[in-house]
Amino acid sequence: MQEITCESLEQQYQVLQDTADEYRAVLMSEGSDSEKAKELRTSFATETERLRENIVLYKEQQEGIFYLSAEYRSGAAYIEALKEKGGRVLSSAKDLLNQLTTIPEEQVRLKKVTLKDLGLPDSSTPEEVFKAAEAQGLKPCPPWVGPQYGLVHATEEYETIFTEPLDSSHVDAFMFFRTLNDSRGLFLAAPSLEYWYNFSPDGKFVFISDK
Repeated sequence: MQEITCESLEQQYQVLQDTADEYRAVLMSEGSDSEKAKELRTSFATETERLRENIVLYKEQQEGIFYLSAEYRSGAAYIEALKEKGGRVLSSAKDLLNQLTTIPEEQVRLKKVTLKDLGLPDSSTPEEVFKAAEAQGLKPCPPWVGPQYGLVHATEEYETIFTEPLDSSHVDAFMFFRTLNDSRGLFLAAPSLEYWYNFSPDGKFVFISDK
């Protein structure tokens, strides 16, 4: 989904203004029943609704909210897509992705948060991050979100995508992917908790947000 900015909203508003000006001119010259007048009324209504929707999305963006859709139907397909972009897919991530034999067509509403957003001190542990996010109504992401996020949103900073367990019998467990896109290219890993260290103050985390 394309990022919505103040500039893009202003451009949409200007389109509405231009359409309204043209409609007034057509009313004077052709009347309200003319085909051109009807066309402009329809266009104005459509663009008004689109602007309203984008204002809502812009407000959500400011709160760290964004949407993501599953582009591929299996974990193996994601591995290939990441490789085609020159990505480094660590064995930890490959092992998890190869267990995803089917991925549904779905879109999720995500929220990116920091330790500060979660009310946590610097160097908090994964368990502390998970519990604080859960207390705010945030949930772990489907496993496909990690590689999909890496393909379209990875930045030059490490970001952590908290993820649902692959084994549904361990409902209280969680895992996570880490993404990075630096001078060496795209990077995706799924580090083990037992070898994990505390998160840095500027760390960013991605969860499902249903609110």
